[in-house]
Amino acid sequence: MENGCEKDKILLMSVGELNMGTGLVDRYINIERKKIYGVLYYIAMIIYLPMMLCSISYLQPELGESGMRLLHHARIVAYLILLFIVGDTALRDLLTGLRNKSFLSPGQLVLMLALFISVVSAYISKKSEAFVIMLIIAAAIDVKPDTRKLFALIAAMQFASIPVFWYLTVRGVLPDSQEYAVDLMRHSFGFAYVTFAPMLQLFISMEYIYFRNIRKISLTELGILLDINIVLYKYCKSRNSMLIFTVVFAAALLYKLVPDVIDRVIALLSKFMGLLMALIFAVSFIGPYIFTHFYKGDVSRGLGSIAARFYLSYEAMQRYRVITLFGQKIDWEAPLLSSNKDGYVFVDNAYLHGLLDFGIIYFILMLLIYMVILRIFRQRKEFMNYFMIVMILCLSVIDPRLWVLVFNPFPMLISEGYEEMIAEISAQLKKRGKSSVVSSR
Repeated sequence: MENGCEKDKILLMSVGELNMGTGLVDRYINIERKKIYGVLYYIAMIIYLPMMLCSISYLQPELGESGMRLLHHARIVAYLILLFIVGDTALRDLLTGLRNKSFLSPGQLVLMLALFISVVSAYISKKSEAFVIMLIIAAAIDVKPDTRKLFALIAAMQFASIPVFWYLTVRGVLPDSQEYAVDLMRHSFGFAYVTFAPMLQLFISMEYIYFRNIRKISLTELGILLDINIVLYKYCKSRNSMLIFTVVFAAALLYKLVPDVIDRVIALLSKFMGLLMALIFAVSFIGPYIFTHFYKGDVSRGLGSIAARFYLSYEAMQRYRVITLFGQKIDWEAPLLSSNKDGYVFVDNAYLHGLLDFGIIYFILMLLIYMVILRIFRQRKEFMNYFMIVMILCLSVIDPRLWVLVFNPFPMLISEGYEEMIAEISAQLKKRGKSSVVSSR
């Protein structure tokens, strides 16, 4: 009798412990995280972006060894915050799945796979940005922030860096300019390269158009953006950023004057997106071979010229393996803060650069993110935003900023429609699965 009572007590204790464990899991799953995630994500970005802006300026070496260590530790804090968001979301999703006798949801499974690929690519290439950028994008997908507010914050931080670094050059704290050719003085405003300030302003301008909304932005605001870009072009002589801004500005101006016409024109042009990408890839990967075969001029004098960029792309494709699964370790000879550019070996083409560094799988992930963003804007009929993404894709043939968030935060916009896309793909797969079962019967 006593043995029976003891067994009952043990059973009751086991059931109680099980219920307690289940209760803790339920409590953990049901914790409201949206506000916490949002605050943490903004904190991480407020830490990350200024630190990265410092890293592309002459301020970084001026801080000395202790200052560099401080920047490094600050970035680690930002990464840990982002890892907490992504890890906590994945764990919550896993526990929910196990409770329902399943695994991770399709959306989380894809995110974890993308992060795994980025970790492998970062390890093999010895370049941490492969993982860091994917981590920031994954956290944005989990948080689902108001991207217009987020882009307003990013643009504000980016824009603030230009007058701050300029002021430091006036005070003599940072060097002001670099002379690349006879009678050509191009001001750097404290940045590591003379093209950085105008290129940063180009992306700030597009971010401004995005978060202000082309339908609400005034002609005065567009005029101010034009003036700022012209001033930076005057002192920095960055042709590429000014060219792309001119095209974006013209499209925005026409949009204000004849919005319906521009909507129809861009909607029509969007049907040729596949052809445009084929042309971009042809110029990126076949163009250097054709150019080098026919062009016999000297490319050593103008490293920013199209000729030099084709030549450097050809040299890189000869030196390194173009197609790898997860990338390779390449020490590009383009020291940001060195005045000696004689050993310059760097690929400015973002497509070739990404493929060489991170491999074909990561490269496909990069492109898929942009394709999803284009799809989101097309479905919402936000054709000015669609056009700006197309301009970024075109610019990336001669510029490496396709995948550099400190300049270009637009890849984060995938958070706008990621869940909808995954749900749509899952529904299509289920439909095909049912159809195949019926046909097999």
